[in-house]
Amino acid sequence: MSKSNALTVTLADENSSIYAELLRQLLDCPNWNDSSNSNRFKCDLYLGERNNLPFSQLSIFVNNKKLLVNYYRGSNVICKKCQLVRSLRFFKLDKSNWLPTSFIVSPGRANCDDRSDLQLFMSQGSRACIVKATSGAKGDGIFITDDYSRVIDHVEQQKSSFVVQEYITDPLLLPNGKRKFDIRCWVVVTDKFEAFFYKKGVVRTCSEPYDMHDFSNKVSHLSNHCLQEELSENFGKYEINNEIFFDEFEAILKESFCFELSRICEELKSVAALCLSCIKDKCRIYPDESMQFFQVFGFDYMLDVNGNVYLLEINGAPACAEKLKTEFVTDLIALQINPFFGLGDLKCPSNFEQILLHDF
Repeated sequence: MSKSNALTVTLADENSSIYAELLRQLLDCPNWNDSSNSNRFKCDLYLGERNNLPFSQLSIFVNNKKLLVNYYRGSNVICKKCQLVRSLRFFKLDKSNWLPTSFIVSPGRANCDDRSDLQLFMSQGSRACIVKATSGAKGDGIFITDDYSRVIDHVEQQKSSFVVQEYITDPLLLPNGKRKFDIRCWVVVTDKFEAFFYKKGVVRTCSEPYDMHDFSNKVSHLSNHCLQEELSENFGKYEINNEIFFDEFEAILKESFCFELSRICEELKSVAALCLSCIKDKCRIYPDESMQFFQVFGFDYMLDVNGNVYLLEINGAPACAEKLKTEFVTDLIALQINPFFGLGDLKCPSNFEQILLHDF
């Protein structure tokens, strides 16, 4: 295919490292032209911003060709924290052992939210909870407390709802520094609504030792990369960029805890499959429609001292670890982009593994 007859791609999300890399790799091929600065809606592949997708403008220029867009309509019901809890409740998954006990508290809605149940829960042995805004990101506004009144006072001063979850006080700690961590895994849902788990995940670490008696020290409790880099002088002291990749993590689990990463990954995949199954109807596929979709999800998990898996949240527009980004995007192109536009075979890249979804 000559450049004059090339497919066109528009990048409309300037903050996405994944899609910036995707654009770079596509433009290195003779099959693609950049339409980001001219006729941006008249394209074959639209890489938009999750909360600002111009579906009406895109539909004008679709005509008889296929357009691929990088987000599914309806996926926000598992990517916003309160909606995730509601979705899991609807499908009777909210009592799953992988979900910390969760409550939704909304300002001005004392008669119809979960605050009475939350009060009872927190009164039983002074249980600590973590408080998160439904649309919060990068650790913004998160705090941990065992004081019910503080939770309610905080929520009533806000405009949006909050998820209040049981805080897991016995996390598995890295032997080097006795520090908390979480696990980020990526799952791609293709235009056929088939889910593929990326085998190369990353462990994101805290910079300070875990201290269950001091909830005010965020860098001891929250492994969010932005928080760690901003607030801790120890950022990067133990690991470059506070990141451990799965090959090293596998050795740590085996040598220090006698845990098998393969067993843990099976649980990670199982949780991801259940959550994505909750949006199958919301993201119903119509193969004959001109506009088709795919999406990259970031699943965040943690482990307790017994190796049990807990889901923390699902990110609908995740970043990718810099070390993995180039390879991940290359695999994404091979999995979704090339087959969709008839530029490659249907073979699944070896770094991806399909996970089967459920019919509820």
